[in-house]
Amino acid sequence: MTPTRAEQVCLDRIRRTIEQLHSIPEEMFADGPWDTRTARFSLERNLLGWSRGTEKLAARIGSLDLRSDGGKRVLLILPANSPAAWGHALLSVVAAGRPVSIRASRRRAALIRRWTEYFFRALPGWDFDFVREPTPREKRYFAVVVFGNDETVESVKAEWGGEVPVMAYGHRFSAAFLEESEVEGDRLYENLKKIVEDVIVWDQCGCLSPQVLYVAVSERKVAEVLCESLVEIFSAYEREYPRGDVAPGEHLRIHTFRAAVGGEGGRVWASPESTAWTVALRAERWLPRDAVGHRTLSVEIVGSLEDAMKRLTPYREWVEAVSIGGNLKSADHERTKSVSTAGFGPDVFVPRGGMQSVSLLRRHSGLRPLPLALAEF
Repeated sequence: MTPTRAEQVCLDRIRRTIEQLHSIPEEMFADGPWDTRTARFSLERNLLGWSRGTEKLAARIGSLDLRSDGGKRVLLILPANSPAAWGHALLSVVAAGRPVSIRASRRRAALIRRWTEYFFRALPGWDFDFVREPTPREKRYFAVVVFGNDETVESVKAEWGGEVPVMAYGHRFSAAFLEESEVEGDRLYENLKKIVEDVIVWDQCGCLSPQVLYVAVSERKVAEVLCESLVEIFSAYEREYPRGDVAPGEHLRIHTFRAAVGGEGGRVWASPESTAWTVALRAERWLPRDAVGHRTLSVEIVGSLEDAMKRLTPYREWVEAVSIGGNLKSADHERTKSVSTAGFGPDVFVPRGGMQSVSLLRRHSGLRPLPLALAEF
């Protein structure tokens, strides 16, 4: 079916800005904490997902009876640590066809500004600006989108919630799952490689980065062999896509975590003389407070996928995703329908190796897809 003019205009905007990001030069990340090779690898993984389903997204937006913004604009509040959030937010604004103001985290204000200006070169004349201390009293905005830690999110909700709609993306975490049939022979390396790739994107600092790997294996020895394979893969990726800079306090957190796991009877494999990566086979249950990040992966033995989801249930409001193997649209995953996901987000299961490559139509944090929400406000 030939797209309508509205659909084609929307699709062209999305494609032009995605192509612009594919061409982003290394200096755009010069002030960031990431190694430039890792930044390029990470962004390409994100772009792979953002490029999927663009025709469907454009068709849905093109079919909407769009409301006038009344001369008002979207306010984006962007975090310091996640270009994935920057791209998700800016592409959503472009898809919805909305003017936008950006309040950048002070820690990365110059980098976010440079990154955003480069992004909008693909759309000359787009109405965007930067603001430092926006307030509801200005009556300038029809919606606020905030990415950040829980403190930032709660502060924004308190200030803006009674004035305009607020879409909030706060602190969340993700997990990965492997069953015994997936750790046999050649399948082990390929499956673990996918998990490590999900970890190293943006150095494990996003909500779609797995912090814990649940493995349904019958013997601890199998889990130890699995961890040793993870060590080989992390070491190889550290040479190709090194972890970036980490603040002194984060180094201390990683060392403290390693010591705690050893003290509880677990086993730790760690990068020599550095905190570049850590694999920790747990003797006790993983807790969200153990989500250290910076390429630190806990491994916990469970009985099944259902068992893993039960362990996550007390923290379900903070769970962004769980990666599993296979084609999620195939009959192979009829079994996931029998696993209780009550209280989890509607898109909680994502494909292994594709955690960082989700489409703009995914319901992040259980919310309506951001491009559609901004188009409808």
